[in-house]
Amino acid sequence: MNVRSFLAAARARTVVALIATVVLLASALPAAAEWRHARGDSANTSFARVDTQPAVAPQMSRIVGPVAPGANPVIGPTGKVYIGNLRGELHAFYAEGLEYWTQQLNPEHGGIFASPLVLPDGTIFVVSTIHHTDSKDNESFLHRFNPDGTRLFSVPFPKSPYLPFTDGGATTAPPNLWRWNGDEAIMVPVVYQGLGRDGVSVIAFGRNGDVQGNHLVGTNVYEITSIPSEGFSECVNRNSWLGPLVWPMCAIANLGVNFIPPIPWSPLGGVSIPLPGVAIVPDTGGGAPLILATDRRRTRVALSFSPQAGFAENARSTSTRHTFTTTPVLHGNGVVRFGTAQSRLALNLSESSISELGEFGIFAAPTRLHDGRLVVLTREGRMTAVGTPTVRQSPGGETIASAAASCTHVFVSTTDGLFTFRADTMGQVARANVPGGGLSAPVIGPTGAVYVVGQDTLYTFPGRPTGGVVVRTACDTFAPPY
Repeated sequence: MNVRSFLAAARARTVVALIATVVLLASALPAAAEWRHARGDSANTSFARVDTQPAVAPQMSRIVGPVAPGANPVIGPTGKVYIGNLRGELHAFYAEGLEYWTQQLNPEHGGIFASPLVLPDGTIFVVSTIHHTDSKDNESFLHRFNPDGTRLFSVPFPKSPYLPFTDGGATTAPPNLWRWNGDEAIMVPVVYQGLGRDGVSVIAFGRNGDVQGNHLVGTNVYEITSIPSEGFSECVNRNSWLGPLVWPMCAIANLGVNFIPPIPWSPLGGVSIPLPGVAIVPDTGGGAPLILATDRRRTRVALSFSPQAGFAENARSTSTRHTFTTTPVLHGNGVVRFGTAQSRLALNLSESSISELGEFGIFAAPTRLHDGRLVVLTREGRMTAVGTPTVRQSPGGETIASAAASCTHVFVSTTDGLFTFRADTMGQVARANVPGGGLSAPVIGPTGAVYVVGQDTLYTFPGRPTGGVVVRTACDTFAPPY
């Protein structure tokens, strides 16, 4: 089945799913929100079905060390918060912000450049990368931890498909979870380099670290150079506060000093944008989910997958108009949106797009509101709620961080602070001082607490007090509006 047929079938089945949802809401309270993936869920919506209060002042702040651009926290089923840093430390905190445990990766495993992934049973997966300055090769590893912090394994990524086949891959993309019919796989995009070329592959790992699929999304051929790119040098100069960590951080962020970036690779303060992750598009009829990925340039693919057969390519598209810069987001009814360097939202694998939304590109994955609108942030800090009605705001400051949405509020991190907006009118209701914001997305916990990273600090903003009683949210059919 090609991607168009798949998405058309998914739209038809969604009608049945919506009817079932209404019946469910009439008879049961909604489940607590979880933010186990980098973008909230496997569809990358950055939405939590919970009510929140404006983020005015943090109830706690904790030093977490240097965090890579885009590596926001994630939250496990019990409300604990997990985040990794460039020193290879994986931190776990209780919901209120107190430290639970910290685990250090082995030196040969490098640093953590993306958000962890938490499975429904609390198992934690995290990816690390190390850059070897002598050979210019990279190595990436997948690590699995128990909820109590016990490390179960560390396994290397496959080697490069390009001559001389020595590179072990570099990635700043967050892992995502594919689930169907009792099977689970961890999907991670990774950049490989070789002689005169580089490319992006999607690797599928099983729960035990076995490689179940390896699919090449796209290859870029370029002229080899031994001179570090201007982007790499600028990254080093502007991030000197990292000390000795600045060299591996900039090498990975720029995907190797001999890579020629296809787009402006330093959209905010000389810091690289993360590699886009994949989106998992569910089949509402119960079939296996589809995987949508991009090569961070102009190619998009739709993949099917099974642990037994690996990947199969359903559809491929190469754009003449768009350079894809964000993780794709499931908009709803089978529609997937990709943010682009041209400040547009591209549709599925077509050339259709929403008109230009800013001047300097979209480097943050769009955020889906509960009413179906998308909140889009451009690098210069222009915010647009695309839908009915369409609302435009400029809160202040630059950002490459996705917004986080609850039933009542939208939270936006920029270089000027953490801003809170009403989810219905998009009117601003609060601003909190978060130094060094705009690089890591805010996230929302199951009690409505909000977490955001600024520089090397994790800030915790309190949720709505409910006295421990499960209540309906503003998203629910029978709840009062906002």
